[in-house]
Amino acid sequence: PKALYLALEAYKDVNREVIFVGNVDPDACHMALKDLDLKKTLVCVVSKSGNTLETSTNEAFARSFFEKKGLDSNLHFIDITGEGSPMD
Repeated sequence: PKALYLALEAYKDVNREVIFVGNVDPDACHMALKDLDLKKTLVCVVSKSGNTLETSTNEAFARSFFEKKGLDSNLHFIDITGEGSPMD
């Protein structure tokens, strides 16, 4: 996803910010989320297989972060995965 984003960066909307979290360090995930307006934030969870532990760990942390702020994480999260995967 990040490589695709960088390839198309010339076409980005300057009024939107894209942040990538690529590891299971909860501090990295927290730092990515802490200053955002979560009411306007969409989290895209990307996993080809749909069962990668690191991806699942980051998703659980981020969902918990939203819920602790009183938001329904189901309204702010989408999954991008292979057809037939556990996330499909």
